[in-house]
Amino acid sequence: LTLKDGVYTVPANSLKTDIVDLIIIVENGSADDTPRLAAELADQHPEVLLCHSETGLPQARNEGMRHAGGEWICFVDADDQCEPEMVKAVSLLEKYGPDILAAGFRKGKRTVTSRYKAPNRLIFGEELEPAKIWMISAPTRRMGAWAKFYSRDFLMSNHLFFDESLRRSEDSEFLIRALNRCDKMVISDLIIYSYSQDTVSMMRSVTQGAAAWYLEAIRKAERAASGGSPGVRAAFPDYVYSMTLIAAVHDFYDSAVKVPWAVRNRRQVLFLQEDPVKRAVAGMKIKNLLRPRNWPVFLFRHRLISLGGAVCYLRSVYNRRLWRA
Repeated sequence: LTLKDGVYTVPANSLKTDIVDLIIIVENGSADDTPRLAAELADQHPEVLLCHSETGLPQARNEGMRHAGGEWICFVDADDQCEPEMVKAVSLLEKYGPDILAAGFRKGKRTVTSRYKAPNRLIFGEELEPAKIWMISAPTRRMGAWAKFYSRDFLMSNHLFFDESLRRSEDSEFLIRALNRCDKMVISDLIIYSYSQDTVSMMRSVTQGAAAWYLEAIRKAERAASGGSPGVRAAFPDYVYSMTLIAAVHDFYDSAVKVPWAVRNRRQVLFLQEDPVKRAVAGMKIKNLLRPRNWPVFLFRHRLISLGGAVCYLRSVYNRRLWRA
């Protein structure tokens, strides 16, 4: 949909494609003109199915999965877009038939490529565990549900749905469970998706107390990882470090929230005392410092709470300037 002069329109032939069997629009509480426009699209195009779910992103995705009948499933958030190279990804799906295909994306003005050592080929057997570690160790870049294709048979046969009780990080928790079951994967350097930073999302909203939601996601992810493959278990501490950083940047040290510094530090300390965060941080090794995003957590580990918090605060300032740009 294109917004111009306050009116949403559908570009001509935008739904004409040879790669999509069915476009499923899940309406779950839009306050704008989306319900009417979606109903019109469904009336005019037989390849468009409109359905409804309870409010919530996991609920919407699960409802779409239940209605899907094609061979491959791709999630597209309401404010995002598919890139032209998505068509090229279909040839990889047809050639290799993976459980999951993960690709690159644009995020605002940045292009996030896979940068994987062996792109665009089937990964299985002994090569699969390093690929799982590669994905889980950078959840903010590689563990979004979007910019990926999933085999519908793979998802349905393993009963893989999003956890509707989670309010944050439901994508990465879902993907940890999916990677547990995954036997074959393709990591592509194609740019197939455009992630919008023009609208207010949950990640960019000011929500004090969101750290508790991240902690719940970490705990559920730990339960999934504990019974998972060796690669999933090996990568889980890095996952915890990333989630700890996200909680610090988006809650405790959010620059948009006016909270005394001592209170911020105290909340961060309490978070670090919660399992499984406590266990993962206690086991942090020097090799983890090869990833700069782990540096604030390293400072937290050595009780340099205020210094680590200052890094997170500056990261929050940078993020908000980036979003405004």
